[in-house]
Amino acid sequence: MANAASMREEAESIAVKALGFVASDPELLPRFLAITGIEVHS
Repeated sequence: MANAASMREEAESIAVKALGFVASDPELLPRFLAITGIEVHS
């Protein structure tokens, strides 16, 4: 079984990939930002 540090590292890697996927999608990004309460100002 993997140790806690390697599991955390893998989880962080997956999270970064998921955020990159959402950020690259012009339809998903505004929905994600709205759901999380993040405001975007131009």
